[in-house]
Amino acid sequence: MQLAVVECCLSNGMLDEAFEWSAPMELTWRRGEALALTAQAYARAGNAARARELAERAASGASDYPDWAAARVRAGAAKAFVLLGDRDRADALVGPVDPALLGEVHAVMVEKATGEELDAKADMFDKAIATRNFDLAKGGIDGYLAILGRVASDDARRTRALKALDEAIPGLPLDLQVEYRTRLAERLAAVGRPEESAAEIARAVKLFDGTVFLAEDIAPIGAKLARAQARLGDRAAARSRIESLERIYRDRIAEIVDLRRANCLRALAEAWVDLGDRAAAMRLWSDALDAGALNPNARPRAEDLCATCISMAGCGALPTPGMNERIAAIESGLVAPW
Repeated sequence: MQLAVVECCLSNGMLDEAFEWSAPMELTWRRGEALALTAQAYARAGNAARARELAERAASGASDYPDWAAARVRAGAAKAFVLLGDRDRADALVGPVDPALLGEVHAVMVEKATGEELDAKADMFDKAIATRNFDLAKGGIDGYLAILGRVASDDARRTRALKALDEAIPGLPLDLQVEYRTRLAERLAAVGRPEESAAEIARAVKLFDGTVFLAEDIAPIGAKLARAQARLGDRAAARSRIESLERIYRDRIAEIVDLRRANCLRALAEAWVDLGDRAAAMRLWSDALDAGALNPNARPRAEDLCATCISMAGCGALPTPGMNERIAAIESGLVAPW
C-alpha cells in the first residue's frame, strides 16, 4: 500500500513527494521498486541526475532481495537507464537470465529505437509470444503496443504489429483479453486509426458481455471497459454500462466477500469521474469507506482505507467533512486483531 501511494504521487506528477513517501518504507523489494519507478519518472521529466541517482540506489539494493524480486527491481532501474540513453548500464542490469523482464525493458527501448531496431524488437516480441509463457507473452504484447505508437503511418510495420497482437491476445486470461482489447483500441485512436479502434472496442465489449465473471470481478473489469468507451467518445454507452455494473453489484453483493466489495465501488467511482459525474463518484467512494470497514481484522481495513483514499486522490477528489470524519473513525479503530 505504501508503494501504491508512491505510484499515485507519480501519476499526478508529484515526483518529490513520491520519493518522500518511499523513504519510510521498510528495506524490502517494494522500496526498491518505488525508487526505480521514481527514477523513471525523473528521467521522463528531464532530471537526469536525480533519475540516475535513484536508479543506482535501487539497483545497488537489489542484492538484498530474493532472486525474483531482485530481478524485478533491476529491470525497473534498467528502464530508467534506457530513458536516460544509457543502454550499456541497462544491459548490465537485466540479461538473458530474466527473459520476461528483458522484454519489459525492450518495450521501453521502443520509444527511442530506429526503424531497423524496431524490426529487431518485433522479432524478439514474436519469439516471446510464441513461447506461450504468460509473463513472456505479456511482455511481447506490451512491446507491440509500444511499437504501434511509432509505426502508425508505416503500413507494413503497423500490419505486422496488429497481426501479432490479434494472435497473442486470445492466449491471455479473459479479464486481460478485455483489458488489452481496450488498450489496443485506445492506442489505435491515439495514432489516428479510428475505424480499427472502433472494431477493437467492439470486440472488447462482445468479449466482456459474453463472459461469465465472478461477481467480485464484474465491476472492476467492466469499469475499465466503460472508461475506455468514454475516452473514445461513446459516453452514452459508457454511462449505460456503469449504471448496469452498479445494479449488478447491488443485486449480487451477497456473493462478494467483504474483502472485495470496496474494490468494486472504487472502480465504479473512478469511471464516473471520467464521465464528469462527481456526485455519483463521491457517493460510491462513501460506500467504499463503509464496505472497507466491515472486515473484523485490521489489516484488510487498513488496506481498504488506504486504497479508497488513493482512489480519491488520484482523481483529484477531496473528501467531504462527513467522509473525513468517517476516515478518522475507521483509522482510530485500526487495532488488534491484525
